[in-house]
This record gives sequence, structure tokens and C-alpha cells, in this order.
Amino acid sequence: VNSILSARVRIDDGAQVESSILFDNVHVGHGAKLRRCIVDKDVQIPAGVQIGFDHEADKAKYDISPNGIVVVAKEE
Repeated sequence: VNSILSARVRIDDGAQVESSILFDNVHVGHGAKLRRCIVDKDVQIPAGVQIGFDHEADKAKYDISPNGIVVVAKEE
């Protein structure tokens, strides 16, 4: 919903993506939920994960912009 999906993005059944940008080759697992996220290329979002719903929990793993956008970078 209201999102931009790049090439080779795969969203499994039951997953939800809202107001987000997903770059090339992102895989969103079954039942995962993303809201107001920017997801870097080649990132795999595991099944059932929720990102963008609890900013306190998100701060432990991800960068969050001043406007509340969660940036999910690929691990190097």
C-alpha cells in the first residue's frame, strides 16, 4: 500500500508493506509487516517480523530518521 517496489522484490503471502520503499532483490517473509521503511537492496526480512510499528524496539536494530522513517540497511 502506497509503496515503491524495485525489481526482483518478493513479498510472501500474509506480509504487509505500507508507505515504504524496497530496493532491488528484497524478500519480505510470510506474515512480516513493514510500515514507513526504506529497505536496502538484497535484504531479507524474516517471516513474522514487524518493523516501523514500535520505534523503541526498532532503534535497537535500525536507524530512524527524524521524520520516523526506519532505514533497514543490508549487513556487510
